[in-house]
Amino acid sequence: MNIESRILVDYKRLCEKVKRFKYRRYLFNKIAGVKDYFVGIAGIRGIGKTTLLLQLSLEKKNAIYFSYDSIYLKPYSLFDVIERLIRMGYKHIFIDEIHQAKDWARVLKTIYDTNEVNIYFSGSSSINLIDVASDLSRRAIIFNLKPISFREFLLIRKGIELSPLSFEKIIKNKYGETYITSWPYLEEYMKAGGVLYPLTEGFEMAVINSLNKMIKDDLASVKKVDLEMEDIAYKLVFSLATSKPYELSYSSLSSSLGVSKKTVISLVSKLSEIGLFLPVYSCGRGIRVMRKEAKIYMPFPFRSVINTKIFSRIADIGVLREEFFVNHVARLCFLKSKGKKVPDFMHENISFEIGGKSKSRYQKADYLVVDEAYAGEKKIPLYIFGFMY
Repeated sequence: MNIESRILVDYKRLCEKVKRFKYRRYLFNKIAGVKDYFVGIAGIRGIGKTTLLLQLSLEKKNAIYFSYDSIYLKPYSLFDVIERLIRMGYKHIFIDEIHQAKDWARVLKTIYDTNEVNIYFSGSSSINLIDVASDLSRRAIIFNLKPISFREFLLIRKGIELSPLSFEKIIKNKYGETYITSWPYLEEYMKAGGVLYPLTEGFEMAVINSLNKMIKDDLASVKKVDLEMEDIAYKLVFSLATSKPYELSYSSLSSSLGVSKKTVISLVSKLSEIGLFLPVYSCGRGIRVMRKEAKIYMPFPFRSVINTKIFSRIADIGVLREEFFVNHVARLCFLKSKGKKVPDFMHENISFEIGGKSKSRYQKADYLVVDEAYAGEKKIPLYIFGFMY
């Protein structure tokens, strides 16, 4: 069997599987509407990039899909594989794990300039994919696919369909009481949301395997990593996963890990680039603020799984609440004041304090975001922010 036939056989097999998955990620329609550009999809492992590519391919005629990390493609260059498929008449080529090819941006640039073909591709390292794709100039558009939102979790896992809510509607309490039915699932989302791995006994191990691949493979794509640095990366991840975001400083991490502060800052930056860390910086302007120590959060469900699977403990609920807010609301900064109690976060010049049902207005936030079912005066249920995408 030649390589083209092998790719086609695998593609048909995967299509039969994906046809049974009736739900589509929030970016599907936006990506499907792109014309005259190559399209890239970046995001962490386990959030449905492969399924999204396959679903998009089913909307096209003369389409084919392959993953460049397939073992049988190792003897072939990316350019050779694409050229073979073009000669067979395929007009829409979908490529998974394209970052496995070191020269992929140059190859796509050549293909774009010499052939009338559309290419859609995915990669696990968001920043690296975007940086390399800059070589494609005006030929490609890169979409960053976020982890599964609370809204998507309800749709995919529970069959509960509720419409997305804009930030404005949430702030003005313009949503129906039907959303209240989703509140009982918030705790489950904090333990098993964010990814699409089957909810079986092997779920936690699948998340740990994803963590291993991110550190061993994805981190190496943005930073030179030897075994010693890999070990430090694991220790850093575990330290942050078992601590409150404001408990650890770069200096204390440097001391506990036995490496320089510069190394800690570099690792935090690189682990953020591959999507394992979600840093939130203090409110202010300019590069100077970005260089200061950040509060480090993680995409769901890494914190919960690391705590339960690795350390046999329960993740701090206060941190998980903040993490839920950070995962769903973009462009946040945290408020910081010496010796004074201030709200947790700022978004669009509005301050928010995150907490449980008994949370008071001591910090004088514009809005309290609380873990309860109903809203009140200047009080918003935490789970409602899970419907922003």
